[in-house]
Amino acid sequence: MNPNVLMVEFPTASPMPPLQAVSICEMIQKSVSSDLQPYLQTLPVTTDIDSFADIDYSLVEAPWATAQMLEVMFKGEIFHRNHRSPVTLLAPVINLPEEHNKMVYFAVSDYVFNTASLVYHEEGYLNFSITDDMIPPDSNIRLTTKSFRPFVPRLARLYPNMNLELQGSVPSAPLLNFSPGNLSVNPYMEIDAFVLLPSSSKEPVFRLTVATNVSAILTFNTSKITGFLQPGKVKVELKESKVGLFNAELLEALLNYYILNTLYPKFNDKLAEGFPLPLLKRVQLYDLGLQIHKDFLFLGANVQYMRV
Repeated sequence: MNPNVLMVEFPTASPMPPLQAVSICEMIQKSVSSDLQPYLQTLPVTTDIDSFADIDYSLVEAPWATAQMLEVMFKGEIFHRNHRSPVTLLAPVINLPEEHNKMVYFAVSDYVFNTASLVYHEEGYLNFSITDDMIPPDSNIRLTTKSFRPFVPRLARLYPNMNLELQGSVPSAPLLNFSPGNLSVNPYMEIDAFVLLPSSSKEPVFRLTVATNVSAILTFNTSKITGFLQPGKVKVELKESKVGLFNAELLEALLNYYILNTLYPKFNDKLAEGFPLPLLKRVQLYDLGLQIHKDFLFLGANVQYMRV
């Protein structure tokens, strides 16, 4: 099958017994012009996700019909509403399972989620900053030069009784990996530490790299795909220091606390908002099923039409 991004497949019933050809043609022409064409126009071309991101559901090619099914291929690209940039990612080849016991199937490739990652990375959504006032009052770990004295004696001598700030960034957008039955992402972060000087300026003192393994859980409901991240333990490595070498275990404990309690909940709140599926007006899904294959999700559902 040719590379595609998002495919919707509608299995059809077995062929009906033959009727008069002229009557059938007249009925089909009338239904297509008066009912089907206006109804197909209710399929979304673009749909809002949030204040700056949209998803493009334009057709990649004309719908393809066989005696058993109707296949519709959508672009499924998430883009920044105000400045759409060319996407360097390639959509994978999707080989669909042979299943026809549901009324509709959605094949959603990793391209959809990874174009979202590109947009949110470009927007700076993955960047963060940690200051001492964000640390719980009862914590033994403070973001101060005094607290770091046992681990970095020179830091406390050069900058006595001053606060620190950690600024985190992600050099490149983290990409979601699909393998049979599993979803994962391996984010890589850089963290710069600054001393907050009395003059209100910031003095860089060291740089860290942070790596972790994250598993992802995706589900879908009657109208959208939602997700949840399950983070692994953060690993910290010192890359550059202007105050000598030190033991990174203190910062590893601090970052594990912050990322688990602040950063991941922020991401999970965004994933809980979900990505809308391309559905016709007044169509609702039920009897849902989800499978994870290499490079794509395979969603199956039955359909009911909600009358006004």
